[in-house]
This record gives sequence, structure tokens and C-alpha cells, in this order.
Amino acid sequence: MRVGLYGIGGVYNFGCEAIVRGTYQAIKRMDPHAEVVYFSRNHEYDSRVLADLDIEVKEVNVSNSFTRRAINKALSHTESTTRASRVPVAEIADDVDLLFSIGGDIYTIPAVLREKERYPYYNNLVDFCEKVIDRGVPVAVYGASVGPFGSYQKANDYYVEALRKYSRIVCREEVSTTYLHGLGLDDNVRFLPDPALQLRGSDWEEGHEKRYVGLNLSPLSVRELYGGDVTQSIPHFAAMVDTIYERLGTDLLFIPHVIATDGNDDDLSFLRALAKACSPATRDHIVLADCSRGFMGLKPQLRECYFVASARMHCAVNAIDEGVPAIFLSYSAKSIGMCRYVYGDDRWALSLKDAESKLPDLMCEMMDAASEEHSRIVSRYDEMYQYYLDHLGDALGGLF
Repeated sequence: MRVGLYGIGGVYNFGCEAIVRGTYQAIKRMDPHAEVVYFSRNHEYDSRVLADLDIEVKEVNVSNSFTRRAINKALSHTESTTRASRVPVAEIADDVDLLFSIGGDIYTIPAVLREKERYPYYNNLVDFCEKVIDRGVPVAVYGASVGPFGSYQKANDYYVEALRKYSRIVCREEVSTTYLHGLGLDDNVRFLPDPALQLRGSDWEEGHEKRYVGLNLSPLSVRELYGGDVTQSIPHFAAMVDTIYERLGTDLLFIPHVIATDGNDDDLSFLRALAKACSPATRDHIVLADCSRGFMGLKPQLRECYFVASARMHCAVNAIDEGVPAIFLSYSAKSIGMCRYVYGDDRWALSLKDAESKLPDLMCEMMDAASEEHSRIVSRYDEMYQYYLDHLGDALGGLF
């Protein structure tokens, strides 16, 4: 069987790297002889990062012709739920027996749009997957958070109608499964822990001296909540970081989780600007993590942290993998759902909107509880991993 992976922009987003690695592992557990092909829009970089996997990285040629753009612009002003595809649908569909639609937050409506009475809801991945299904290839969502779609009925109808056609929707947290069940999607919806929770470092038990408190803040999360120019938030977050250092007196490890050419998605440039905006006293105690080796390469540095506070959910999950407690700075339902799954409640979840006023206090609480939470997480990780092994067949059974 030939299984395709499609739906992410590239593994420059370390969460996407984790999803590819975790999905590959799940497929090989279900069928050790399966051929796995990942359709990439960033072929050279992705091939290098994933070179340790027995996976074919196949380049996706994206067309952006004037005619195609003109057609799609015209269609965007109508109620049409399809567009002229920018990727070779037939070429991809005819190359695989089963397609996994991978990626985290693609099946949702950003919070800044959901606040409106009416908003755009067309989703190019949904459109692509419908075209693949129409060609007779089954599609399964894997490793995703799905929803919410907001209160606009047309948006809800659009997603529900499309998702009914998928052979399986495997959600990574139970907030999404509960939400989908409430919309009447039951038969094809399953829960399975996030793929990144299967990626503990091979040397994780080796001792590491605790030196830092880890922090990830991302421009994407700011834009999802507030829209507009993300740089306007930097002075406010810098004041918050100054308070955090004053309260904790511990060196801070700034952890980039996405390295992108788009400044609105690039953690590295955002965190550099944030460090520069902090007071000199704080700046002298900020270390920028080495992110050159992606998701797996960050693990030894994460183990040097007492705990991590992160806006990027998979950065927090990476810490959990290594037994390091994490605060989930939520800008979407996925972080709250993941926090509840890991800890059993949402004590260590905080809306990013409240971070400026509440995060320093919560980080002080976590510092006091870090040793106890470490012990809980080590035990909980074993439980989550066993659940994954016990329920993988139910989640993916019938697809292979």
C-alpha cells in the first residue's frame, strides 16, 4: 500500500515535523510494508530534515498563474465552495492508495473571524481533499484539531458536509472530538493522542542540569487573536518578560518553534526582537535556543529547563515528551484540550490574551511545583503512550 501525507507547508514548523514523524510511525505500526510519501512544498529543506526516515519526499509544484488567480478571485466573490486548484490534484491522488490529511489547526476558523456575524469560510485543504475523494481515494485526517467553526451557519454546514466524506477523522485532543460529536459527526471521528507525544528523545533519561525557564511566544498566535501588525505587541510582551525575570531570577531560554520567511509566522525573528526590547538587566539573562536541528534537536535544551511556557502547542508537547512541565499559552481550543489531556485539568493553561497580566504569577506557581509536576508527567507519559498503542488499531483500523 502507498500512503500519502499532505496538508502542511513544510517542516520548518517543528510541530509539522513532529506530525510527519508521528504519522509515519503510526502508518508503519499498522502496515510495516507500507510505502510512505510526503508531498512537500519545501522539498530541499524537508528532504534534509527527514532524511533519517524511510519516506519519499515528493515535490509539489504549485501553480500561481495569472489565469488561475483571476478565476479564484472571481470565485471568492461568489458562494462557490471550490477553486481552480493550485496543486496537481490528479497527480497526487493517482499516486497513492490512501491520503492522510495531516496538520494541526487547518480545519478551523481563526478567533478574530469567529467574532464577526459573517466571515469567509472556504478552506483550500477541504477543497483539495474533496477532489481527491472524488477520484476514488479515501482521505483520513490525522493529528489535527478540528473546529470550532463559529456561529455562522453557512460555515458550519460547509465543514460538516465536507467532513462527512472523510473515511476517518483522528483528532489529537478530546475538545475536538466532543465538538464534532455535537455537530452530529460520530461514525468517522476518533481520538488518538497527538503524534508528537510518541517522540520522546532516545536519551531522555540522562541527567541534565536545570539552568533555564523556557519561553516560546509566536507572531502567529498574536495574529490569530488580534490580527494586524504583530510587532505592535512586542513592547507589551517585553514588559511582561522583564517582570518574569524580576520575579523568578532565572535565566530565560527563548525557544523558536517555527523558522519561516514570513515574519508573521517566524518565531526566530519575533523572539530576537522581543529580547532586544527587554530591559538591559533582563536581556543579559536571555539565551536563544539553537533551533538548527528542528523538533528533535531541541530536546536536550528543553531538558535543561525547569519548565516551559509556550504559545506553540507542539513546543509545549516537546517539553512534555522529555518530562519537562509546560504551561500552555492558548490561542485556540487545541492547547486547552492538550493541557487537560496531559494534566487532567486546565490549571496550567492560560489564554494568551491574559498573559501580560497573569503569566508571571502562573510561572511563579509552576516554579514552586516543577519538581512535583515532573514526576506526574513522567508517569502520565507512560499512560498516554500505552493508550496510543492500545487504541491505534481502533483509530486507523479499516483504512489499511
